[in-house]
Amino acid sequence: MPHFLFFGSDGPDGPQIRARVREDHRAYIKVAQPGCRLISAGPLLSDDGEKMNGTFLAFEADDRAAVERFVASDPYNLAKLFERQEIRRINWTVGLPGA
Repeated sequence: MPHFLFFGSDGPDGPQIRARVREDHRAYIKVAQPGCRLISAGPLLSDDGEKMNGTFLAFEADDRAAVERFVASDPYNLAKLFERQEIRRINWTVGLPGA
């Protein structure tokens, strides 16, 4: 099954939106969706490690469309947290979670 990475960069209201919906986001990503299983995740941080400023999600999925559906329904996305989003397919060769 292919692997995909999602990167979301927070917009200017990031800290307020994160504070409001973080628990909903964390609950959501723990549940597998049809054709899409989250294998790793975490917040992206400022260089000093003090501020969350984005989101990283790694998936095993049937296809890119399954990842797009998963991300579209994420509470962070519904709350318009992200200023920029990127989904990339990856050929995971080292350190695959669960391997």
